[in-house]
Amino acid sequence: MIEINKNIAGILPSGTMVFSAKAKALKESGKRILDFTAGEPDFDTPLSVCEEAVRSIRDGFTRYTSGSGIVQLRTSICEKLRRDNGIEVSEDGVIVTPGGKDALWLSLYTVLNVGDEVIIPDPSWVSYDAMVRSCGAIPVHVMFSAPDFTFDVAVLERAVTSKTKALVINFPNNPTGAVMGRTQVEELVLFMKRHRNIVLVSDEIYEKLVYDGAVNYSPAAFSEIADRVITVNGFSKSCAMTGWRLGYLACNTDIAKYIYRIFQHTITCTNSFVQRAGVEALACISETEKMRLSYQRRRDMFITGLNSVHGVSANLPHGAFYAWVKFNIPTITSSADLCNFLLEQAGIAGVPGSAFCKTDEPYVRFCFAAPKRELSEAVSKLRFLLGSCSSL
Repeated sequence: MIEINKNIAGILPSGTMVFSAKAKALKESGKRILDFTAGEPDFDTPLSVCEEAVRSIRDGFTRYTSGSGIVQLRTSICEKLRRDNGIEVSEDGVIVTPGGKDALWLSLYTVLNVGDEVIIPDPSWVSYDAMVRSCGAIPVHVMFSAPDFTFDVAVLERAVTSKTKALVINFPNNPTGAVMGRTQVEELVLFMKRHRNIVLVSDEIYEKLVYDGAVNYSPAAFSEIADRVITVNGFSKSCAMTGWRLGYLACNTDIAKYIYRIFQHTITCTNSFVQRAGVEALACISETEKMRLSYQRRRDMFITGLNSVHGVSANLPHGAFYAWVKFNIPTITSSADLCNFLLEQAGIAGVPGSAFCKTDEPYVRFCFAAPKRELSEAVSKLRFLLGSCSSL
């Protein structure tokens, strides 16, 4: 038996993928399954984006591009960051990647050394921990407080040690839908100023999906810490382009040149015609807004419905498209057992809270980027199922 890299061997499977696979297997066997596991828009990619990709292919734009991305796209990204986020970055500080995931991993792999510690506020996306471990670094999980799990700088302070090298944040948050307010981002800036050896990786993939007047504040917009912030974003969520695999990172050029070195030796460049489609996607502002408004309507309906079910409680998320739901079923305490129970007894598929944080409480993440009729059906099934449980 060949010995596997210990950093890789210790990585656990993705909790999202595990339950998504279970749901798909049951569907293929002919069972009616309401699948809310995948964090994927249910809209088609805007037509103009598709047409630009096809046009580029027909024009023969199918060869290698400049490694960090075509100039037109990097220029458009710089303009977008300046206009929407208040971030000043040069084209040389932008690297276009095959998805936001790759931008995150490249960023962490470049700044981390073996034994470094990385603070990860929980609940957090399932892949941050695995990425940190793959770099030989140590993930240090800290828990933001229920019920809303909003940003808390005091929690971060207690986790800082002499080995702390990076902090990974994700707002709007997956899985809770929490959004950082202005006061909180200012507290984060003060935290970064107190700890000048820490690099901040800010995952802002859900920035366009905010509700109730909420605003996404980008830490890199604050000039006093901008040189230590790597902003990661992409097109998957805002433009319904998950399968296109198009993302980017933005930072100061000193960090970017080192990220680009490993990029050159691994990926070479991101798909050429997809990059041209990305330029068009950045201009699809009205389409993105239509999607956002649709998600907000579905959020309102789904959260209201969930909270009407005895034994179920869900905070109103102000960003992303997830419901972070707590169940009170006396006979079930494990979130994994809960998800199996919901899947087997009601045909409702979600992701267990244990995939996103160490918790003994039965939380489930449901993605509400799904048809209204399915969201409504899920509420009805939960009401029947939990009513039956309470009568036992």
